[in-house]
Amino acid sequence: MELYRLTIPKDDAWRVIESLGNKNVAHFVDLNKQEQLFNLPYAFRLKMCDETERRINYLVGRCKELKVPVTRPKEVKEFTDGIQEFAEDRRKAIHLLFDTIEADI
Repeated sequence: MELYRLTIPKDDAWRVIESLGNKNVAHFVDLNKQEQLFNLPYAFRLKMCDETERRINYLVGRCKELKVPVTRPKEVKEFTDGIQEFAEDRRKAIHLLFDTIEADI
């Protein structure tokens, strides 16, 4: 194993990280461990993700209370195909979907 430090332009970060993750060829190390969360450039995005997770958990909880079935995709490919289809319907790049969904909500 070798350790490399990558500096990725902000506009390309999503595509690069997603590609490396999909290939299962990288392990990411947080080089900003000593930095306060609110000082990091992506702190706002993390807050948005936390809020989205809270909303999803609420919706899943309500579905359980109301006995509305919630099913997961059988395979990751099925899930990624659905995301791709959703992106095409919205005419947006996949890395812009979070903002699109947030705006719709």
